[in-house]
Amino acid sequence: MLSGQKSDEELIRTLAATLAQRGWRAPAMVLLEMLKPFSFIGSQAMLLFEPLLSPLLGGQARRYVTLLEERANIERLLEALEAEPGR
Repeated sequence: MLSGQKSDEELIRTLAATLAQRGWRAPAMVLLEMLKPFSFIGSQAMLLFEPLLSPLLGGQARRYVTLLEERANIERLLEALEAEPGR
């Protein structure tokens, strides 16, 4: 990992916190549950929407794409979203 880059766990926590702050916690959880079996395809679709996602993801959209390719990381993100306080 390059100096200054966040670990996978930090990225997951940051994304969960951002989604919760913006009031997108519940919709994100529903979407992730629905798309869990298609995690690789979904991560590739994120590449298409990278210009729109970059402001939301702090310029680390590519890292999130590789992170969300794995179904285990989707589960970790769901757990982090459940732990976030709701609005």
